[in-house]
Amino acid sequence: MKLDRDRDRTRRTRPELAAIGGEAQRPQGVARRLAQAARGPGQGGQGGPGGDRQRTMSAALLAWLRGALLDNAPLKFVAMVLALTVFILVHANDQEVAGGTIDVTYLLPEDRVLVSERPDQLRITVKGSRRVIKRFHREELKAIQIDLRNTTRGEVFFQPDMIDLPDGLELVSISPGSMQVVFEQLAVKSVPIAVDITGAPDRGFRVDSMTPRPSQVTIRGAMSLVAETRAVRTAEIDVARRNKSFRETARLAPPPGLVVDGNPVVEVDVTLAEEQGSRELSLPVAIQPGPGLSAEQAAKISAHPGQVRVILRGSVLVIDELRAENITAYVRVSQSDLSGNTARTAPVRVEPALPGIGYEISPAEVTLRPTP
Repeated sequence: MKLDRDRDRTRRTRPELAAIGGEAQRPQGVARRLAQAARGPGQGGQGGPGGDRQRTMSAALLAWLRGALLDNAPLKFVAMVLALTVFILVHANDQEVAGGTIDVTYLLPEDRVLVSERPDQLRITVKGSRRVIKRFHREELKAIQIDLRNTTRGEVFFQPDMIDLPDGLELVSISPGSMQVVFEQLAVKSVPIAVDITGAPDRGFRVDSMTPRPSQVTIRGAMSLVAETRAVRTAEIDVARRNKSFRETARLAPPPGLVVDGNPVVEVDVTLAEEQGSRELSLPVAIQPGPGLSAEQAAKISAHPGQVRVILRGSVLVIDELRAENITAYVRVSQSDLSGNTARTAPVRVEPALPGIGYEISPAEVTLRPTP
């Protein structure tokens, strides 16, 4: 076999041998040129200065990049589009979990009242692709309607088929999952309206009366709740810093579970009056001469005790204006008080007159004695 191979090699012509030798040396020549370019200028090698080798390397690199990007460009573009499409389709179908709420409405009987707690919203959890979940967040779910007109009592369960979900979504959970149903007979009753106020009027004024119009209102609701309700209160009316009567509208605020027949807004007449108060003064007792006496003669008489308490009662606004130095407590002496040596009692009076103000003097009488 070896002799046959040697014999075949000797039969090849010189051009064939040269072609075989060139193919074997071509990879080595490319590698040698790349190595010489990488060594840079002054690094040895054959064939010209270092600048030429750098340009040769750059040209080779650019040629390679151009071929990598532009050779068979249509096929590469199609491949890239297909890869991107597959990526989007795969990730768009990834399963996600999301939560949301759905409203609940009820159909109730006309002669009974639901007294058990009822949820106005349900919390749901759904599962689906990312694309469908995004649509779920944007869309508003249709409310659930629960018909309790023919139900007396018991438990109602919220079923998955009650909820209309977008296509592609799967319901995972509902919370709460059920509700208790308890009814009471409907009752109707008329009760008075009670007015609530807040704040305080200006000093010297008080709230004298509050008259709602109308004075009564009709309520309806569960029999037990209606029976224990004595009045329906209004929202608070602010009387702060008021100093005269006024009229205000107020909304009725019935207890939870009760409703008001007719207009829930009433008019309220608030009447203010002057506040009544009292004030205590400590005044000396002055001696005033009676008919036929001079001030010098009256000064010979002294009062015991020489000071009294005067309690004023009436409008706070009027009392606040009074000054102690402008009020005098006094007794009036006569000729007999000078001629005798015996003491006597005399009533204490106040001047000037105080219209609309009552007063109390303590003690009401004092003892008059001649001054030694």
